[in-house]
Amino acid sequence: MRFIQSLNYDTQRLLQKIYQKSKHHKVRQRAHCILLSSQGYTTNDLTHIFKVDRITIYNWLNNWESRRFAGLYLTFRLFWKLVRRFGS
Repeated sequence: MRFIQSLNYDTQRLLQKIYQKSKHHKVRQRAHCILLSSQGYTTNDLTHIFKVDRITIYNWLNNWESRRFAGLYLTFRLFWKLVRRFGS
């Protein structure tokens, strides 16, 4: 099972604010997913809540772990498109 481990108070508050106020639906979903994962929701729970595939949940969690807040905004495709265009 995958979980996001211990978010500090400031990170939780910022994720909550993004979840509530971002104008981008997918960013709100990802922020909400990170918050729920840190509260102990399983990937199976999250697939049902967000109605997405398990691989999508894993991608969201991996993006958070590797890029933090930027990972909420960058999709895998966009990330690699930028890497190819501008280099690593």
